[in-house]
Amino acid sequence: MNRRKFLQAAGAAPLLWTSETLPAAGAPSKNPAPIREHSTIPPALRTRLDSEISTYMQRNAAPGLQFALTDLHGQEYLASYGYENLEEQKPLQPNRLFQIGSISKSMGTIAVLQLVEEGKLDLHRPVLEYLPWLPWKTSFGPVTLDHILTHSSGMPNGGSLFFPRNFWTHEQRYAPGKQYFYSNMAFNVVGRLVEMCDGRSYQESLVSRIFRPVGMTASRSALGGPEWALQSISYIPAAVDAPYRRFDPLRQAPSFHEDTSAGCVASTPADMAKYLRCLLRGGVTDSGTRILSKESFETMTAHHIDTEEWGPHAGYGYGIGVDITDGDHIAMHTGGMVSFMSAIYLNLSRGVAAFASINAQLGYRPMPVARFATQALVAQVAGTASPAPIPAPAAEKPRPPVSASIPEFSTSKYGGLYVNDDPWKGAIRITEIDSVLHLNGTPLVQATDGSFYLASIPNAPDRVAFDGIIQGIAQLLLVNGAEYLRFNAPSSS
Repeated sequence: MNRRKFLQAAGAAPLLWTSETLPAAGAPSKNPAPIREHSTIPPALRTRLDSEISTYMQRNAAPGLQFALTDLHGQEYLASYGYENLEEQKPLQPNRLFQIGSISKSMGTIAVLQLVEEGKLDLHRPVLEYLPWLPWKTSFGPVTLDHILTHSSGMPNGGSLFFPRNFWTHEQRYAPGKQYFYSNMAFNVVGRLVEMCDGRSYQESLVSRIFRPVGMTASRSALGGPEWALQSISYIPAAVDAPYRRFDPLRQAPSFHEDTSAGCVASTPADMAKYLRCLLRGGVTDSGTRILSKESFETMTAHHIDTEEWGPHAGYGYGIGVDITDGDHIAMHTGGMVSFMSAIYLNLSRGVAAFASINAQLGYRPMPVARFATQALVAQVAGTASPAPIPAPAAEKPRPPVSASIPEFSTSKYGGLYVNDDPWKGAIRITEIDSVLHLNGTPLVQATDGSFYLASIPNAPDRVAFDGIIQGIAQLLLVNGAEYLRFNAPSSS
């Protein structure tokens, strides 16, 4: 299952936002003034950024936003916008940790490239030779670390690396290196390889190899125990079984544990500014320590495989998206967690970068903010025209009619609502349209073994199966091995 798309979860907190309590798009912002932790940029640019970000948040129903803009010439702007706690109208503070999601992949990439430099890993050796226990069937060819770092392994996106014996095996759909398909599941192998080589937890390796030399003293490689108090309150849609639409009700998100290399880091604007400057220097920290060789950094930020996900002519490097825009070398990534959305955008040619993160999971990423801020500072330094304002979000399609908020007992063999209360999972609705099964609107294509492939793109390897057939009705839905149980309830009438 693609966790970048299916991130709705239920909770027990009261509803905090509704269409009646939120201002309409274009109305004056009700957010508090931004809390500025540090600013050395010109006042006019700061005012423009504050205005653009406030408007963006209002248009996209963002509760709070952490922001960092930095370059290699002493210009920096660190600020916190909006609210941490909507119910209490508590403004967001700069020291509150936000989970940065898949932006963490670039940190894991640096760790494994360090191990390659140390001669402990080989980018082109089959990973099953390192980790023979992986529940993988690689019928189309061996998967290497190079394939994992470029999301070209041919493996599905979601699912665990651990199952009860013989319960589920992840299967390739195409030859490694043939095409890009984002795989969090495969990227989790990065952390296992680091642990194998370092003889310690992946979290300890991130702290030792990345955080300490970069100076990221506030960041955490995973949250647990008393450290939960350092993280900001965050939000999820109140509805578990309907697609989120802007200004739908929200509720506070539950705490959840995440320690995988697909995305486990929590950070602050100040720490992310330090990390961005390290990347802008090609792997050199503020103190002058090189944590990655020039050659390895160039390999990391090279265009290895085409992918339109990051732009019409963009590609993917090792753990980071790459592009050439107006002749400048761009690196970028987004991050989506259960209740956080983040983005980084770096102009490596001009030495300018930005980070933005929102304390809610509403189905988008704040890349427009990070991109605009970077472009605005580049223009300020170059004395050229400022970029156009951040565009308004596209209009949403009308919500399809729903006969009842609670689904009735289903008599369809496969159709119906399936739920999993894991915050990463939520609810999935299976429908039949013109004799074709659809998962949350995406067609399913039947495989020869009776399972189905989720046809999000051609040859997509995400796999679906039904089980627990009782009186002709499936009671269990498996998505990349994750279990969803059919949910039936009495009619509301």
